[in-house]
Amino acid sequence: MTNLSNSLEPGTVSTASGVNILRPYNSYTVPVVLTDTLTGNPVTLYTYPASYASSSFNQFEVINAPSNRPDTYKTFEVAATKRYSHRWNGQVSFWMTRNHEWIQAIRPTPNSDPFPIDDTWNWEARGSALYNLPWGFEVSGFYRAQSGIPGQRTESFSRPLLLQGATTLRMEPLGAHRGPVIAIANLKVARNFKIREHMRAQLNFQVFNLFNSSAATSTSYLTGPTYLQTTGIVAPRVGRIGVAFSF
Repeated sequence: MTNLSNSLEPGTVSTASGVNILRPYNSYTVPVVLTDTLTGNPVTLYTYPASYASSSFNQFEVINAPSNRPDTYKTFEVAATKRYSHRWNGQVSFWMTRNHEWIQAIRPTPNSDPFPIDDTWNWEARGSALYNLPWGFEVSGFYRAQSGIPGQRTESFSRPLLLQGATTLRMEPLGAHRGPVIAIANLKVARNFKIREHMRAQLNFQVFNLFNSSAATSTSYLTGPTYLQTTGIVAPRVGRIGVAFSF
């Protein structure tokens, strides 16, 4: 993908509404040295001269990222299907993808330059099967596992010297942190009834997230009190009884 006007990566400064063309990238010429509150190391950020501070320099325009910053992906996938016979069928699949994606499609300031690439690997495995038992009963299941969500530490700096206001900086490569594998299993047991020649009913019981996984689906990597805190988890185990009619 090329010439995007905004990043596809979550958690970045959005440029969907445009970038400031009167306060462009090359106007950020004033270095400001601050301290990384986690490591104590010096960090250099950039702001613009006071001559650019007037609100008359606020003019935004939607632009495309340069064509020399394409996003590319390499994917491998394999799948196998067992057609219905001997009372059962099933399917399994596995894919993995290598990303080479610019975390921010457009460079609005030099502060967006550190650790700009997502070079992570992601994968997913799936499996499902159905077995017909005697007396109209059937049991089926579904299983999905995927790689944990990659993350990178960020830090928000807010000082009077930064004329643009609070500035968030990426502090490490994306993928320096990785959440746990997310695995979900569902199970369904059903009993089929024939009511008339072309009318059937099914009474079923389903369990979602059978093993009650609580794997993290999102984590805060912002330096501060919430750093490395889990902010989202897989929904808990749920059971459901249902009736379905077909005619």
